[in-house]
Amino acid sequence: MPLTRVETIGSGAIFVALVAAIVLQPHMTVVLLPALALYAVPSLPPEVRRWPFSRNVVWVLPIVFALYVCASALWAKDARQALAAGALFALLLLSMRIVFLAIMSAESRAIERLGRVYVAAVATGAVLLAVTIFFDGVLHKALTAISPIFAPSDRDFVRLDGNSLQFVGLPYFNRNVALLNLLLWPALLLLWRRVVDLRSAAPPVLLFGVVAVTTFASEHQTSMLALVAASLIFVIYRLLPRTALILVMIGWVAALLLVRPVVLYAYDHDLQKASWLQESARARIILWAYTARQMSRAPVFGVGAQTTRTESEAGRHNEQRPGDVFPQWTGQHGHNIYIQTWYELGAVGAGLLLAIGLSILSWLRRLPRPSQDFAGSQFVLVSTMCASSFGMWQGWFIAACMLGILLVTLALREANCEPAPAA
Repeated sequence: MPLTRVETIGSGAIFVALVAAIVLQPHMTVVLLPALALYAVPSLPPEVRRWPFSRNVVWVLPIVFALYVCASALWAKDARQALAAGALFALLLLSMRIVFLAIMSAESRAIERLGRVYVAAVATGAVLLAVTIFFDGVLHKALTAISPIFAPSDRDFVRLDGNSLQFVGLPYFNRNVALLNLLLWPALLLLWRRVVDLRSAAPPVLLFGVVAVTTFASEHQTSMLALVAASLIFVIYRLLPRTALILVMIGWVAALLLVRPVVLYAYDHDLQKASWLQESARARIILWAYTARQMSRAPVFGVGAQTTRTESEAGRHNEQRPGDVFPQWTGQHGHNIYIQTWYELGAVGAGLLLAIGLSILSWLRRLPRPSQDFAGSQFVLVSTMCASSFGMWQGWFIAACMLGILLVTLALREANCEPAPAA
């Protein structure tokens, strides 16, 4: 059956938006996720539109987390920013829920079409981002030459002289590379379902290869580490699936419960002065250790959401100890979501985050293989990315992680493997 005009326009818009987000502006994910929800609403059954919520723990826990973030405005240094963080998280969570329901209720024809559009967008984005990185931002330069309105808005790593754009360094593309990796494993799962021989195995292998080459050609070491960790757990899943699941669960619990002693141990043993570490890694050890020491200010409820950013300006001129590459302050954001959660939301927030991860892993455990292998790798990639890059209230990062969950769901639906426990 041929596509309707609305379906054609919708598919084309999703393709263009995903490619543009990967190659040009990852912040588009903040708009893309709610836009997908608005696009999906008309397709929902009337009773679902009236009440799209669920009593399942995998959905209830994030709602409780969002409410707690909003409540932290009562004791946060900047109540407005804390409320904004909670409201943004709640909006993106609601958007994710609506798109999830639309995927679960969609006809198989629509699911297949969306799967093809998504894979094509990730593949196209990967190739164009590789070209951009290897040829010094050639696409950005070409667009800027057409009009300055296409020039990058983040000027930390670029110089603009009229319509002439010059990149100062590859770190400008860190977010692009991170987003590409966050969208990789659901696309591999969709392609894997079509593998029947060596020839049909070429597309997922090629896609993985392009993403890997692009990642390691960049300067985003967190994406490199996350890709290696996800690939390693995928191999373990293929050989020892039960062992892989246990390792993932142990890793998640350790990330929440051991993060403070680990970073303090690293700092106390002068790892921040190790010449073999990249300067940004040494800076983060100082940042993490300083933040970990501040947790005692409010160990149970935390100091309030977004306090890290609020206090950042005051801390910019703090003491910089001899041999350190970074002053003693928290930075504008935590660069480690686990530490930032403990600091801003305390033991209550950390407990909720721990429970959210365990509920997702409980859902994941019910998936048949090989779907579980890819979903587990996605979980590990996101968890690793959260451990050493970005801040927990960066909207594009929250939206990208939620998009990853939706796209795994899309891949499962195409395989007629509905994740019923999460409904």
